[in-house]
Formats: sequence, C-alpha cells, structure tokens
Amino acid sequence: MTDSPQLTLNSLFEALDGCEDRHRRTLQDDVGRLMLGAGSRYAAEVEGFLSLYRRDAALAPILDPLISEIRDYALWLRWLGWNIAALGPPLYGSSGVAIDALAFGLLAYAAGRLIDDGFDNHESYKGRHPSLVGTLRGRIAGAPTYRACVQSVFVGFSLFHYALRRMRQADHCDWADQVSRLFDALSVGVVAEGLLVAPVGVDVYHQVIRRKSVAYNLILYKTFLAPLKPALRGELLRTLAEMDELAQLVNDYVDLNEDVLAGTLNALTFGVYHRVDLESVILSKATAAWMATESLNESVRDAMAVMIRSVLSPYRERVVSNAV
Repeated sequence: MTDSPQLTLNSLFEALDGCEDRHRRTLQDDVGRLMLGAGSRYAAEVEGFLSLYRRDAALAPILDPLISEIRDYALWLRWLGWNIAALGPPLYGSSGVAIDALAFGLLAYAAGRLIDDGFDNHESYKGRHPSLVGTLRGRIAGAPTYRACVQSVFVGFSLFHYALRRMRQADHCDWADQVSRLFDALSVGVVAEGLLVAPVGVDVYHQVIRRKSVAYNLILYKTFLAPLKPALRGELLRTLAEMDELAQLVNDYVDLNEDVLAGTLNALTFGVYHRVDLESVILSKATAAWMATESLNESVRDAMAVMIRSVLSPYRERVVSNAV
C-alpha cells in the first residue's frame, strides 16, 4: 500500500489538511455567502414546487401536512451543497451565476434523494433527520409499510420534473438537457443493480456504480459547473467522477453492517473485493484523485482538497477506530 507513487493514508491527509486549512482561512466566508444565497434561491424554488399542491381548494386541507413535511425535509437537504460549494469562490468570484447554478443543481439532486429514500426504505438520513418516508409512515397509521416509500418516490420524481421545467423557464435549457442525459445513465445503473447476484465481477461493479452513484452526483456537479469554459469544466468533472467512485467504495467499507442487513450492493458482501484489496483500491483511487488536481491553480486545488478530504474522512475514522 506504500509503493511509489501511491501515498500513504497519513501523508495524503497531511497534504489535504494543509490545503483545507488554507481554504478555510481565505475562502470559507465566501463559501458561506454562496450557500446562503443559493439556499435562499433553492428555498424559493421549493416553495414554487409546493404551490402545485395548494391549487386545489378542495384537497388543500388534506395535502397541507404533506406540504409541511416536504418543505421541512427539502430545506434540510440544502446541506448537500456544501461540498461542491467549496469550488464556488475560486471559480466564480462574486458572480451571481454560481447562486443559480447551485440552487438548480440542488433542486434536481434533492429530488434524487427522495427517490432513493423510497427505494431503500430510509426512514431517516443516518439517524440525523427523519426522511419523508419516516414522517409519512408515522402519519399514516395502519397503512402498508410500502406506502410511505411509494409516496417519497413519487414526490421525488415530481420534484425532478419540476426542476427540469424551471431550468428551461430560466433559459438554462442546456442544464436541463444534461441533467436528463445523466438521469438516463442513472436509470441504467439502478435497474442493473437490482438484478445483480453475488459474486459480482470487478468490472461489472464499477460499471454499475459509475452509472448510478457517479451519474447521480454529476447531476449536481455538472449543473454547478455548467457556466465554466469547457476545458476547465471537463478537467474538474473528470476528477470529481473519480472522487465519487472513491466515495462509493468508502461507503461500502464504512456502511458494511447496514448493507448486510438491507441486502444492498456492497463490494465486500457481493464478492467484488476482499477487505484488504478494498483498502488498497480506496487508497489508490484517493491518490489518483488528488494527483489529478496538480495542474489546477492553488485556490481551486485547495477547494478540491476540501471535497476529497470530506469523501475520505469516514474511511480514515473507521481505520483509526479499528486500530484501537
């Protein structure tokens, strides 16, 4: 695991920590302002979506509790934008275009979270906040357990449809088109994942997660980076895709027990990797993602370090925990 040019986990984090410290000293306040502006725009778009449920005077009293629960969860999901927002100040400066790009990207991305909650029966986000599945299940006493999942999936697809329409209404048809293409790729990965039976080959596993996890995250990334010049945008997206493949491997390592209980695809339980091999692949991909940022200017590279560090930190914490 220490062969050149691969870094050790500790030396990689030394580099990432230094870049993150510099980013926080110089740009963290600007990231906060971007999140505040994009969050406000996102909240306004969520209200626009919820207005669809208020139009029928006869049904509005029935729908009102659902409206409140969708709003609460959707607004909480604004935190999903924090990682990519690190790139905002070094790429866009004080330009307002970053606010629209992040808000619309978040709107489509949050829709996917609602869909995923329903597919995987998530009553909360890792115990931190109840999902729409959880709140609806508590509200509909005696209903079949699947009903809340179905409702979450349907609301998610409705929000995704709304996000595409709003992008087009705001003269961002190219953003809507690219998100639609990513959803096509995502749909292939989702269907394929549901048909996998262990053991799964390495190539098949990586093809599935690229078409599922990576394509899903690119909905947010491609929208946020859409205003950039193509060369820089392409360079960043290639590294971000590598980073998100790494993120799925980290999740498989960290969430092993939960995945065993749920029976969901995991590189360890589906025979893709043994634990030692997975650890080696995680470090190799983390190193590759970091090395790919070498050509970027310092402030952009620092922001990428923030993102890579965020993805890799749960793995580092688990390794340290296991060593104690």
